[in-house]
Amino acid sequence: MYSPRQVAKAIGVSEASLKRWCDRGLLAVQKTAGGHRRISRRDLLSFLRGRDHDLVDPAMIGLPAESGKKEATLSQETLLAALLSADEQRLRGIFTSWYLSSKPLTRFFDEGLGPAFQRIGEMWQSGEIEVYQERQSAELCRRALYELISLIPDASDKKTLALGAGLRHDPYELANLMVEAALREVGRRSETLGVNLPGDTIAKAVATRKPQLLWLSVSSVAMESNFVTDCEIIWQACLAHQTKLAVGGRGLTNARRAKISYTVHCDRIGDLIDFLKSNG
Repeated sequence: MYSPRQVAKAIGVSEASLKRWCDRGLLAVQKTAGGHRRISRRDLLSFLRGRDHDLVDPAMIGLPAESGKKEATLSQETLLAALLSADEQRLRGIFTSWYLSSKPLTRFFDEGLGPAFQRIGEMWQSGEIEVYQERQSAELCRRALYELISLIPDASDKKTLALGAGLRHDPYELANLMVEAALREVGRRSETLGVNLPGDTIAKAVATRKPQLLWLSVSSVAMESNFVTDCEIIWQACLAHQTKLAVGGRGLTNARRAKISYTVHCDRIGDLIDFLKSNG
């Protein structure tokens, strides 16, 4: 939480102007036990999105210097350079700048981050990079995604609840975190249950939480029979609780899709958002 003085310095305005915005309800504030105003980083960035104000001193609110550039451009080369050089500050700045620009996160994920990791996988397989670089890139990205998610307001309406998961023997987290962030951006209450989960525990989550949507990210399948069985258990739970089931991921081949039931298949995160806009 930050004081009005810190926030005013961060965005390059007078403290008096900032307090007027707070008084008019344009910028959310909280008060300490002593009656002092405090502003969260999440509320500040929500206020800045789509407005003319920039972050002139991002360090004042704990963000990297690159975070202040609202003219965000999508460059796989820039993402790759930050990931492979383990430049976490630069990576965080790229994420935050894109969010501040008000451009859709689906575009950032589908056209930037996803292809960048596909390229990293190809480079690892061909011996251009070491396995530690691939793993470290994923870890840095995971942390940056968690930070991004923390900056996006989560919908209070439980009727929009969406849950996501990865099935057993599928350890890849990044796609689930991207979906969680994209759903939050469009006003959905979204949570990732985790990865490497048995189908029956995901089904229990559906029965207990009764989400409007469940998404499954399929990056790899170890045993075909287990995969099909888990998907059927989950599908039956979704039917019982009127939950839409969305599936996607690079491991979901046409042959595998033919063996399971679901509401919608999405090749891209943007496909899921488009589906929800059309189907509630």
